[in-house]
Amino acid sequence: MTRLLRRLRYLLQRDRRERELDDELRFHLEMKRQELQSSGLDPAAAALTARRALGNLPLTRDHVRDVWIAPWLQSVAQDIRYGLRTLRRHPGFTAVAVATLGLGIGANTAIFSVVNTVLLTPLPYEDSDRLVHIVQNAGAPMTSDGPAPRALAALDTVQLLSFRSQIRSLSHVAAFGITSATLTGQGDSVRLDGAEMSPDTFAMLGVRPVLGRPFDRRDELEGADPVVILGHGLWQRRFGADPGVIGRSVTIEGVDRSVLGVMPPRFAFPDAQTQFWVPFVLSAPESGRRRRVPVLARVQDGFTREAAAAEVNTLLAGMGAGGVPPPPPPPSAGAGPAVPRGAPPRAPAARSSGAAGTSPGFGLVGVQDRLTAPVRPALIVLMAAAGLVLLIACANVANLLLAQAAAREREVVARLVLGASRGRLLRQSLTESLCLAVLGGGVGIGLAHAGVRLLPTFATSLARRDLESAVILPRLDEVGIDGSVLVFTVVVSVLTGVLFGVVPALRQAHTGSVDVLRQGGGSAASGFDVRGRSRAQGLLVACEVGVALVLCVGSALLIRSFVELADVDPGYDAEGVVTFQLVVPVGRNLVDVSELLVDRVQSLPGVLGAAYTRQLPMVRARSLVPLRTTPELPAEPAPPPAPPGVVNPPEWPDTRHVSHDYPDVMGIDVVAGRGFDEGDGPGRQVLLINRTLERSGLLGPDPVGRHVYALGLRPWEVVGVIEDVHQSGLDHDPGPQVFIDLRHLPYAAALTGPMYFAVRTSEDDPAAVIPAIRRIVRELDAGAAVDHVATMDRLLANSTARPRLYAVLLAVFLGLAVGLAALGIYGVVAYAAARRTREIGIRIALGARQADVTRSMLGQSAVFISLGVALGLVGSAAATPWLRGLLFGLGPLDAPTFVTVTIALAGIAALASYLPARRAARADPLSAIRCE
Repeated sequence: MTRLLRRLRYLLQRDRRERELDDELRFHLEMKRQELQSSGLDPAAAALTARRALGNLPLTRDHVRDVWIAPWLQSVAQDIRYGLRTLRRHPGFTAVAVATLGLGIGANTAIFSVVNTVLLTPLPYEDSDRLVHIVQNAGAPMTSDGPAPRALAALDTVQLLSFRSQIRSLSHVAAFGITSATLTGQGDSVRLDGAEMSPDTFAMLGVRPVLGRPFDRRDELEGADPVVILGHGLWQRRFGADPGVIGRSVTIEGVDRSVLGVMPPRFAFPDAQTQFWVPFVLSAPESGRRRRVPVLARVQDGFTREAAAAEVNTLLAGMGAGGVPPPPPPPSAGAGPAVPRGAPPRAPAARSSGAAGTSPGFGLVGVQDRLTAPVRPALIVLMAAAGLVLLIACANVANLLLAQAAAREREVVARLVLGASRGRLLRQSLTESLCLAVLGGGVGIGLAHAGVRLLPTFATSLARRDLESAVILPRLDEVGIDGSVLVFTVVVSVLTGVLFGVVPALRQAHTGSVDVLRQGGGSAASGFDVRGRSRAQGLLVACEVGVALVLCVGSALLIRSFVELADVDPGYDAEGVVTFQLVVPVGRNLVDVSELLVDRVQSLPGVLGAAYTRQLPMVRARSLVPLRTTPELPAEPAPPPAPPGVVNPPEWPDTRHVSHDYPDVMGIDVVAGRGFDEGDGPGRQVLLINRTLERSGLLGPDPVGRHVYALGLRPWEVVGVIEDVHQSGLDHDPGPQVFIDLRHLPYAAALTGPMYFAVRTSEDDPAAVIPAIRRIVRELDAGAAVDHVATMDRLLANSTARPRLYAVLLAVFLGLAVGLAALGIYGVVAYAAARRTREIGIRIALGARQADVTRSMLGQSAVFISLGVALGLVGSAAATPWLRGLLFGLGPLDAPTFVTVTIALAGIAALASYLPARRAARADPLSAIRCE
């Protein structure tokens, strides 16, 4: 350790130590000279004798340095200093190489910072890798937000009590659900997103309130005093960060709740939108009230997830979980009004225990796995794309180093003649490459930091639970350049330096004979002759073109996929429409208030129309109603056989409850029959169907005028067919849909929860009418809350935000790949032309035409470009099937994309070869011959 510290001290104080050594040697020399001079020698003889007595001073310095620092470390330091001096002597070469590496390393660093945060960094909970969801049908497909909802609801509230007391491999078992409620009495009424949580949840997550206490088991019992825990942001905004809020009563959804505590600032469970938490109340078994609930658990220490899953599966199967009878349906088996995602979960009216296409079974899904499942494939693709950009950058810099090695052949041979070993030359060359890589890594960190700061511009979405595409990129606010990202950058820089430096280093260490010292700088060697000296450069060009083609084809596929998605007709006119959500206090007739609000809003200046609905497009809310042609409801309804060439629709169409003027306000075209009429009274129940349902044949060849049964025992008349509307996203098939006038619902007077409004205006900014609408709402009911204000254009754009982010990032990678490949080809051809200056001058002087010289050089480069294109096509055909799940509207082997990208890249490569070839062919032959 002492030796190590001494050597480290020498590295840090090298200049001072060297001065001290020189002073000490001069002191000994002077003392010896004075001693000899005092013995009678004259000054000159004394000085000479003193030097002879002390021996070789440079060798003495080397011996002393060997004590201070290991010889190999000293030689490495010399190599680094020499390498940096060499790079400083060639600023143009250094700038191009460092910039090229900075782009490649920066792209990898930026993408890794996202991958590290989203996929690799544990969630901010205690032992988060042991947190799991208990799921039914563990093999159920993932949706845009993780496992399908039915896959998460494995238990009901009654089974949970028994399961929690019997399970041994899980230390905690808790139910949770998301909810929303209106906060009143604290200024204007406001709608809040919250969560219901079992008391065990906070202990399971290892989090405690910063003020007050968490829930306990008493709070989850029926009849317990209503309590609430506030989120830190809500506490600051609505309560002024008052520590005295603990114990105060607040009114949430008309219920007075006592504040138990305030959570830490960054606590966000089950999602970032959660602003308050209330206890999950478990009904007593004898009450008969039961509902399916999502369950969160922690795997007990000493148990693996597989062992816990086996016990869970055995225990739940023995309890008969999965076969719980659903609650009775509404009268006439209607599915009833839609339940928005913000409402507490309730039992699905499923007719079987398993998800479609899977067998019933139970398992455990990691909380982080569920969170990252929608983006994991895309992040892996982006990481691979960044890696390909780095490979292209490496090929570019390797070609630059090969060119520099050829220019330094005389220097290398001279060093060999003077006694340098080939190993030392190899090490020196690799050291220079590593210096370049480290400098490129520094530039890359700066570029990555800028990219990460720009990421929220493209990856921020509407933070709303009720939307189908609520989160584009999980944990976006945590993405940054931290210590692990810096370590990754250093490792990548070192590996990159070795990767692009090994071929030039081997080439330089095995440079030819002493005859090189007698040659001039020009050469008649063919630039790309496979038997000549530039074979390695040509092969690197071929690899560069091949890798660029793979990256360009994959990027073009995803960009085309996004363009296809953006061109999908949503089925309505989103321009000029502003939407919002209205929630009225319990006890008010929601439909009557909505009618009053529409009447008042339509009188505002600039408003062309207003309507309301239970489900807007792009909002996560569906109402499935069995549509029948007879009044009888079969026990297990089945769709009739479809006509030839028509696929059977789902048994229960998506039923949309809307106001009579909703199709007109949204700009939905009526393609047959008519739309709703304000004169359609309760005595005449009418509905609209979409074109998909019409084409299905379920209602016959001409459904307009036909009577069907959907809700209640009275028939509904199909009065019109409207255009298909993409309700769940542009990438989802519209499916069969039914539109029903809300006023005609049998239970319209009992509706509660939120109502969505759409207002079409003539204003440039449709949201400009919102302040007036808020004023009208306060006049109608001071306890009503307006929330989720957004233009329809914004909702539509939000639904495509994730594929748009992928397309933007891959477009950047595509541009980098094409630019780097073109730059590399240009540089190699220009270098080859420079080496053939004398040959070209002689050929032109002897009568060769410029076109012949240009064609000759292009022909040689075309061999390697063609080889690269062939390799790239093979690689693309093998790689693009991995993109299948990310594509929309085209396949992974889309022929037009392959052909277009190949022709474009080959054309760019040909142009990059042609420009330096033409410039070389136009050189003055006399100047070329006299270049030496």
